[in-house]
Amino acid sequence: MAGPLRAVSDLRFPSGPMHLWRQLTRDLHDGAQIIVERCWEIQFERKAGQLEVDGKQISCTVDAPAKLKALADIEQARREEGMFPLILSESGLIVSGGRERDDEALLAKAIAEARRMFAQSGQSLEREAQAARHLAQLQRASQPLLDTMPADLLFPTHRPIHRIEKVNLPNGSIGEFEWHYTAASVPETGWLDHAERQIITRTDGKERRSGETWKLTQA
Repeated sequence: MAGPLRAVSDLRFPSGPMHLWRQLTRDLHDGAQIIVERCWEIQFERKAGQLEVDGKQISCTVDAPAKLKALADIEQARREEGMFPLILSESGLIVSGGRERDDEALLAKAIAEARRMFAQSGQSLEREAQAARHLAQLQRASQPLLDTMPADLLFPTHRPIHRIEKVNLPNGSIGEFEWHYTAASVPETGWLDHAERQIITRTDGKERRSGETWKLTQA
């Protein structure tokens, strides 16, 4: 169980271990979904004058269609701990670790990656096949946006994000990234209660969704 709270500047944080949960959901091309839920045990500590959060993965479950069982087994066996340790600012923002967190840079990188893939893919003679390929490429390019922790994840600032960015497709149509992020904190403490991030990719009247939810609970 988490211990009593103590002050770090104006920041309050748990003195005992906590569980950080992430559930990732991704639409597949046939309308099915793959859902991956991971849990890390994390510890907030003051080290050398800075606030550090270390963690280790303690569980992973994968819900996927039977035809993807081999890939699901690989994902379930994979340990994801490379984002730790995290270094937090005095206001609770992640300033180091958690992989990249510059939202503007990540979105620009996703758009650049989509353009690169389109330039290499050539044209399809079949419109439906072309639309499906474009949609898959947009979704793949958007993945880096979910491969990071939001900077305010552990101590939400309560500022939602809603962005829409467009990409020119090889067939002259327009593809689109739509990105939502919302988070809420526990009133008594200020640390994470739950957060949700969703990315929608669209082209030729079709769309796919990738999303994640985070929550922080007592160990």
